[in-house]
Amino acid sequence: LESRLAAYGSSGSGSDGASPMDRYNAILSLAREEWENILLNAVFTEPDDQTPWWYHRFIVSWAKPTDDLGSDDFGNELVDEYESLLFEMADSLRELLEVEKENDMSGNAETKDESKGAKCKWAYIGLHLVLSTLSDPDLTDEQEAVELRKEAEECLAELIKIDPNRRERYQNFLPRG
Repeated sequence: LESRLAAYGSSGSGSDGASPMDRYNAILSLAREEWENILLNAVFTEPDDQTPWWYHRFIVSWAKPTDDLGSDDFGNELVDEYESLLFEMADSLRELLEVEKENDMSGNAETKDESKGAKCKWAYIGLHLVLSTLSDPDLTDEQEAVELRKEAEECLAELIKIDPNRRERYQNFLPRG
């Protein structure tokens, strides 16, 4: 990605000498390309393959806005663009879980798992990551953040059901109190 980012720089979108906002704008463009052109297809094709999920985790953190963007209109626009990308990711992951739930329900009633999308552990982990990132007060207002955190906790509850061997890990992500 860094070499592709440098290529963006040679075409005028951002380079090593570019402002932080120009560089971040290029990062966002690349993150969106990776999500739309590679990751989305990979996770819908093989949701149990953990490799694209690790890359998804990287892309979400790599594209996260930094403090040096400033608070002018362009900086705020870039933060809004990142938030928009995360909401698109969340919607796609919800759709994936719904598809997996439907596939699971059409199976043999004796062998089906009662949890929705039981074969989609990684999608729940990915959705939890996106929702937790979105609930950052710098990205969303408090009312929306509360709803996002609640849905993220629902992901963890589902993970505890479908992956009991890692129950304590998921419980550690739950808020204290």
